[in-house]
Amino acid sequence: MSRHRLETLEFETIASLLASETRRTVLARLRTVDRTTAHDLSRYLTAADRETDLDDAAGTRTAAIALHHNHLPRLAEHGVVDYDESEAEVTPGPNFDDLEPIIDCLERVDD
Repeated sequence: MSRHRLETLEFETIASLLASETRRTVLARLRTVDRTTAHDLSRYLTAADRETDLDDAAGTRTAAIALHHNHLPRLAEHGVVDYDESEAEVTPGPNFDDLEPIIDCLERVDD
């Protein structure tokens, strides 16, 4: 997939984007799939969250709202993901590659 880079991300932007566990999980998921939907990401996040005391439907709904109103627009604003709200489709954006090595390191630390 050819992605045309928008701009180089500043360190502060990268740190801010990766400060959220939800955004780190979304980006880690996009390393394994070329495209996904906001709904699939919300289900993935709910399944990955072992500390939730919400039932699956409520957890998925909560995750979907947070993705739609906060995390995906923020990642899209910086070109890290492309988020088509009308189709709820999410793909890696032109600046995704800037964060990929950092995500890789963070995943190794978590394992």
